Amino acid sequence: MIGGLCESPLTFRAIISWHDKLKEGEMLLRDIVDLEAMQGGPSEEETAESENGEENDDSLDEEPANEEGGDPESSGLSLSALEEKLKPEILAHFEAIEPLYDALRALQVRRIETLTSGSEATGASEEEYEKLRTDLVKMVEQVHLHNNRIEELVTQLKVQFQRLNNLEGRMLRMAESCRVSRDDFLQKYRGYELDPNWLASVSALTGKSWKNFTTRYAEQIIDLRNQVADLAHSTGLPVGEFRRVYAVVSRGERDTTRAKKEMIELICVS
Repeated sequence: MIGGLCESPLTFRAIISWHDKLKEGEMLLRDIVDLEAMQGGPSEEETAESENGEENDDSLDEEPANEEGGDPESSGLSLSALEEKLKPEILAHFEAIEPLYDALRALQVRRIETLTSGSEATGASEEEYEKLRTDLVKMVEQVHLHNNRIEELVTQLKVQFQRLNNLEGRMLRMAESCRVSRDDFLQKYRGYELDPNWLASVSALTGKSWKNFTTRYAEQIIDLRNQVADLAHSTGLPVGEFRRVYAVVSRGERDTTRAKKEMIELICVS
């Protein structure tokens, strides 16, 4: 699921926003990253599982004792101390991500504009885009995001996907009302979502159904396809790629939910 989220430019955009809020004091580091995971200790989920089976020693809620020159790290750091320790490293990591995202965003805009103009991206530009995206994914994967931030990323992806579904569903229902079959519509629509010549192409098809569809709903089709193009600009991905990313994240979310359920069942049995 994390790998899929890191393929979405929306994730990079959110991280930049959290970084800004962190610098401005509007968010705490503990609300952005899993501090214990970044420290190399147990993750939040592992800590919660441990607390379910034994008494919580509140080592993260109280300042650690440092008697007789003992090492604070060996006795456990408080959240505030852990934040202070990790903040410079994580801020530096976010600072490194930001210029890479700015460069990627410029390529994303150019890429979508190329597709919506009816042209094809060159091999060199696609290689540049893929290399930059891969470098960013690797950097983001080094940051152990807080579970709440992961849920936020999943939610924003779902919102955009639902918006896409609504737009495409409206077009499909219009087509079906003119006796264009679902399969026929999807076959001629998928892969051409951003093609500016799509309406002219399908209106030239033989048979009354497509002609009726493109004549009767021409203005609505243009408006809906413009909204789909706006969504592609917003997400930074061509529609087909966005669908693939959403499918990867959804599958990861289902696997995670199933794994958690199985773990709870095992704990209850034991």
